[in-house]
Amino acid sequence: MKLGVIDSGVGGLSVLPHLTASMLPLTELVYVADTAWMPYGCRTPDELRPRVGQLIDWLVTHHGVQAIALACNTATTIALKPENVGNATPFNAFDAMQWLRTAFAVPVVSPVFPTVEWMAYQLAHGHIPNHVVLWATETTVNSTLYQRALADFAQHTMTVTSVSGGPLAARVETHDLSESDELIQSLAHTINAAGSPVSLIMGCTHYPHAWHWLAPHIITAVTLVNPAEHLSAKLQAILGVQEAMDGQAGNLVPPLGYRFFATGDVHAFATTARVLLPHLPWPHITVEPMVLTP
Repeated sequence: MKLGVIDSGVGGLSVLPHLTASMLPLTELVYVADTAWMPYGCRTPDELRPRVGQLIDWLVTHHGVQAIALACNTATTIALKPENVGNATPFNAFDAMQWLRTAFAVPVVSPVFPTVEWMAYQLAHGHIPNHVVLWATETTVNSTLYQRALADFAQHTMTVTSVSGGPLAARVETHDLSESDELIQSLAHTINAAGSPVSLIMGCTHYPHAWHWLAPHIITAVTLVNPAEHLSAKLQAILGVQEAMDGQAGNLVPPLGYRFFATGDVHAFATTARVLLPHLPWPHITVEPMVLTP
């Protein structure tokens, strides 16, 4: 099975360990880093919606992927709009989730809805704190997609506090951070100010790469929610059913290959990627340039 992964840059790399550790019968992972357009939060919806559609079509047409992990939360929040999901008023997260999975030639799964589904169950059974802190890009926070999805799925009393990561994603992209960085200190202060205990959603796939710098400064009791884990689990659930229908269930093989593409500076992407995921067989991997035609 070939699986595509789309992100604005290195953020989606935080999803890869969960995908390769899953029971998915993967033979190849094809990763597209749209670094030429990074950060997505600076793009308008009218720019980004067709761009994401092009990336999806390219993965299906040129690489024959059978499913796609849309790893970027910001891309999800911009790609989804009420007219896409039947002009639902108010916006309905159930319809949005279904639209995302069926609107393209192959299933497309984002981190948002699998995470919220998991949280709804945990909240209902008192397994995680009902004070939720959404730590995400400003675009994702302002879209209110996580907030609305939590309200639709959870059906449970909770408090949601939003914390913008500011330029954190761009700083992760260049691996330009340290534990003493002013940005890290400021984010820690804001998260600590939310109180204790909290369920902290890392609402950008870049953020797990920065957690080891931030964690020493967090004094509040935190239950960490990493959407990458739940995206992987949802893909396994969806594709497991598909494999069973094809009579191939249980025919599991390890990933045989990685293909990486970048729309911007391939050297810059490869340099950061090797630092963030040093266990990959980089001597046998070439990051290839990718050009999307209008």
